[in-house]
Formats: sequence, structure tokens, C-alpha cells
Amino acid sequence: PFSFLEAVKQKDFNLAKSFLHENLCDVTNEKLEQYFNDIEKIYYNCYTCDSNYCNYTVISNKPRNFNFYLTNNKITEIEEINLF
Repeated sequence: PFSFLEAVKQKDFNLAKSFLHENLCDVTNEKLEQYFNDIEKIYYNCYTCDSNYCNYTVISNKPRNFNFYLTNNKITEIEEINLF
């Protein structure tokens, strides 16, 4: 997920999509840009990682927290977690 987020941050959406599972292949560049806004910083939250998902905090105009669910090293689902 870190490489995915870095690609979105750099607006390299083709690279970002390469980290997504085929069930997310229809996502548009505009949707990725809109959903993640302008990423400033990315923080890996190691206390919430297991073999099925990882958690990252993304800073843009405010902190947002996401679970990234993985299958065979591809992102199958992105879930935003409310921080407050």
C-alpha cells in the first residue's frame, strides 16, 4: 500500500493502479485523485498490520486513516477509518 499511496501522491495513476486487484480495475484517475486529495505525508501504522491488511495514516488537508486489505500482494479493498 505504501507504493500505491506514493504513486497517487505523485499523480502517477497508472503505476498506482498496478497495485490494485482486478476487482478495483475500473477505478478512474479522477476518482483516485478525488478520494485521496493532495497527499502530503504517509505514515505506516505497524500496530494494526496482519497478513490480510495494513493500516496507513495519510495527511492532506487533515489526517485520514485507511485499512488496505490485500490478496496476493494486491489491494482488494480500501476502507477509511474514522479517527474521531
